[in-house]
Amino acid sequence: MNRELEGREESESSVRLLVLVFLAISFGYLLWAESRHLQGDRGVLRGAVLFFLAGVFGFGSAVMTGRIAPVVRFCALFVLAVGAFDLIVHSPGCSIFGLEPRFKNDFEINLTAAQQMYGEGGSPYGIQEEFNLPNASISFPFPTYWVYWACSGFGGFDPATTGAIFTALNLFAAIVLIRASRGLSGIGGDESELIWFLTLISPIWGTVLIGQTPVMAAALISAGWLTLRSEDFMHLTFGALLVAFGILIKPNFAPLVVGPLLIGLLDRRHQKQFNLSLGIIAALVGVALCAILIPGGVGLDTLGEFRDVAVPKALTKVEAHNNLSLVGFLHFLLPMPIHPKATGLFLVTILTALGVVRRLDWKYWFLVPLIVSPITWGPYLSLALPVQFALAKQSDAFIQTLVILSAGLIGLDYTGFSTLGVLILLWLVIQSPQAEGPGKRW
Repeated sequence: MNRELEGREESESSVRLLVLVFLAISFGYLLWAESRHLQGDRGVLRGAVLFFLAGVFGFGSAVMTGRIAPVVRFCALFVLAVGAFDLIVHSPGCSIFGLEPRFKNDFEINLTAAQQMYGEGGSPYGIQEEFNLPNASISFPFPTYWVYWACSGFGGFDPATTGAIFTALNLFAAIVLIRASRGLSGIGGDESELIWFLTLISPIWGTVLIGQTPVMAAALISAGWLTLRSEDFMHLTFGALLVAFGILIKPNFAPLVVGPLLIGLLDRRHQKQFNLSLGIIAALVGVALCAILIPGGVGLDTLGEFRDVAVPKALTKVEAHNNLSLVGFLHFLLPMPIHPKATGLFLVTILTALGVVRRLDWKYWFLVPLIVSPITWGPYLSLALPVQFALAKQSDAFIQTLVILSAGLIGLDYTGFSTLGVLILLWLVIQSPQAEGPGKRW
């Protein structure tokens, strides 16, 4: 008993020391980011604030005791809530009220590409110079551009109205993602401070600000994965379609299907996983074929341009400071350039083999795409929310503290730091006990 008590006290001391070190580093980084902000670099301050608030919340959870601790945690949550609200009111939807969106480049690029593709019957790629856009259009053609086209009333609405509809759709997707994350993780109606913290610090709200589609993709995949737990054929079909649409919006997420497919193929006890993965792949092929065959939709020429024009342009950004994948971090870390596709293929092979050998459940496969993709932008990490919720459900204070600190690293939105945040989640998932039975594993 004494040895057990000593071990627990030693663990608690280690947690406190870890949080204090994290808080000191995050405070120093916040001071540096503030000085950069005053010099005109406006891209670092928000991430530094989220980084610091994670340290504050961790301090109030693991270090402080007594009546002041809940006050510290509440203050961190309040600031996060204000920050999330600020991002929403400065999204593309604010244009309808006569306000200027804070960041509209991504929204304008994709809307212009959608108008070019569906309104003019042209190509969504190579329009950067023609329309004097700040960046190139590089999204997979369907259904991303169709979503923007539909929000524009199929060409009938002005950009302000389109922005308002798109923001409303993004907020709906955020609600779906949060509810699906609760269902997948099994937390149900848990309204603990930690769940609120993970929700408010999530990259969801930054995605709403820039008017992009990763939250929609994460919501479709999470809701679809939850629906696939049903035994009803119609529910299973619907779930496969949801996951397929999510992957088509963000093809970077495709590796999450590979592991369950192989597990089911190698282990007949997991036959359901094999069948459902096969169903998702069939849905992907079916939706893609429908998109090609529908008149005025995506043609083979457009798919060829995506491969020949958009993908090479995307891969030039692998060295960007906000590419959060392990491929981007290795590109930054190693003295010689790496081949993004080859490195990504090597990583997905290694991680898939590890997951298959250990028969790891859905949490692991949700994180693998974020690690192995040549490009992982901050908004893509919305897909990690169900995993964060599942880990937060565990009663171990050390695990909960690491989840808090990893959320702060992810919020920093900087290669290396945010990559470490995802790797911490991956390590926790590998170490955590797996759900028993093939159904629960799925």
